[in-house]
Amino acid sequence: MNKNHSMFKIKLKTGFFKKESYLLILEEQEIILKNESKKESEEFRIKKSAIHSVAISGEKNLNIEIITEKNIFTGDFINEKELAEALVQLNLFCGSKVHFY
Repeated sequence: MNKNHSMFKIKLKTGFFKKESYLLILEEQEIILKNESKKESEEFRIKKSAIHSVAISGEKNLNIEIITEKNIFTGDFINEKELAEALVQLNLFCGSKVHFY
């Protein structure tokens, strides 16, 4: 990871009724979703060019849905204090692909 990144804690949906703690890391050309709770950290790397859209929804508890060519990643932001910065950084990263509901 380089020094120019933003990082936010989310609960990523990993099963039908299962969510796990992940870091959502915005790098220059990709989003990295890195599992915080496993010893051998699982991660998903999503190239910026593969992102179709990013949907942000909810009022107090914000949800995020990242839709790519092959997958949909769904989660909830954990830290309420990070929300404003997360929204700004996602908007800068994805531009017109970010939608608020």
